[in-house]
Amino acid sequence: MKTFFLFIGFLCSQHLSIAQATEKKVLELVTIEIKEDTNKEFEAAIVKAKTIISRAKGFISYEAKHCLEQENKYIFLIYWESVEAHMKGFRESDLYKEYRSFLLPFFKNPPSVQHFN
Repeated sequence: MKTFFLFIGFLCSQHLSIAQATEKKVLELVTIEIKEDTNKEFEAAIVKAKTIISRAKGFISYEAKHCLEQENKYIFLIYWESVEAHMKGFRESDLYKEYRSFLLPFFKNPPSVQHFN
């Protein structure tokens, strides 16, 4: 009986390790302030940019949010497999240049980029 519980305990710990390893991802939080009166065009550009970034290796998901209190403020919640997937794989690729070309004309200031686990 003792052996049975040890074996079940081993299986459970192995399952948790595998689950934890597959759930590891990195959140890139981007804060953007855009130029006045460009919201409609910027939101159309976001849709185009999302089709580009979604092709990047290590990309998981992308969500854009519009600030309720500040009309010209947005955040992007972008999930990556790792910081390296974002900073090396994507930021050093031609996809990044294409992605940024859709959004850059709207930036009032350079965006703030931070990574979270």
